[in-house]
Amino acid sequence: MTFPVSVCILVKNEETNIKKCIESVSSWAREVLVGDTGSTDQTINIAKETGASIIEIPWENDFSKARNRIISVASSKFILMLDADEVFDINSKDEILRYINIGMPGAARVTIINHLDDESEVLGHATRLFPNEPQYSYSGIIHEQLKLNEEHCASINTDIVIHH
Repeated sequence: MTFPVSVCILVKNEETNIKKCIESVSSWAREVLVGDTGSTDQTINIAKETGASIIEIPWENDFSKARNRIISVASSKFILMLDADEVFDINSKDEILRYINIGMPGAARVTIINHLDDESEVLGHATRLFPNEPQYSYSGIIHEQLKLNEEHCASINTDIVIHH
């Protein structure tokens, strides 16, 4: 069963990570979009082979512009934004479904578990799941933030987990 979610992944030279990232969502996401900002390695080929659609995005030194371009192509009712070196925790699949079934919720925060080289973990949170509506967009060249009507975007907490 697929969920009405477009998973959007912004990449550049991520051949070592992209397959695992895509495979972590491909069983349930309606579409997986990879926004490539100029890869010179095998990232695009691997993403295509793994079933993702590729959107070529000219790099303008602005992460928000790139994120806004990829979400403008998304066709599903909801958007989940991932980085290529992240993996969706399959145990969070029910939580995605719960979020979708709330009705038309606002943006949602996920837990990001950062796995460090010394095998320790650091938890973080970020707003990564939101309705695919034009009033949602990213702002900020670096450390881009999701905005609602160009204002701070409040978000609900979820039990969705992403591994980084």
